[in-house]
Amino acid sequence: NMLFVGQRGVVTPCHYDEQENFFAQVKGRKRCVLFHPEHFKNLYPFRVGHPCDRQSQVDFNNPDLERFSEFRNAKGVEVHGSNKSLHILKENFPGYFRTWGCIVYPKNMVGS
Repeated sequence: NMLFVGQRGVVTPCHYDEQENFFAQVKGRKRCVLFHPEHFKNLYPFRVGHPCDRQSQVDFNNPDLERFSEFRNAKGVEVHGSNKSLHILKENFPGYFRTWGCIVYPKNMVGS
């Protein structure tokens, strides 16, 4: 099990985890864009074996649509965390996260 604690301004690149986990928004706000695994190909993951092979190569704040043209076909669902909220994240579902306040992110805790 791991515990991640973040602060205001933290941006987590779009990625997926191989285990279920959850995040708790203690204070502030968090924006999450979650994708069904079938859309991961449109997020241009790094090749298998690369140190970031579960992450998207696309900069969500400034996507290069010439290089990553299929990114426009990735359909995500936007979820917002706010003070004292808890969200369960399924394994293998890619997500992009941006924080506007303190978070506590206990990883790999669901079902353990």
